[in-house]
Amino acid sequence: PYSILETMAIGKPIIGSNLGGIPELIDNEKTGYIYNNIEELRKYMEKLIKDKELSKKLGENAKIKAIKRFSKEKYYDNIIKVYKGVIKNVN
Repeated sequence: PYSILETMAIGKPIIGSNLGGIPELIDNEKTGYIYNNIEELRKYMEKLIKDKELSKKLGENAKIKAIKRFSKEKYYDNIIKVYKGVIKNVN
């Protein structure tokens, strides 16, 4: 779900379905909302449209999460850990 990560990185709140890996990326009610049906999707969309401060706050939280967990530096650190683990297990 790269579109979710990209949206978080620019500081926008996420409304994502409760399918696959999507819920793992969203902190419900902190970085956005996870919906289970079309009525919940409508409710969350209306809520964020009407409450600009809430939308801004969730977007800020999403951006912080994206920077902390999904930055290229964090990706590099994680991939190096994997490589070191593989090398250690080969020897």
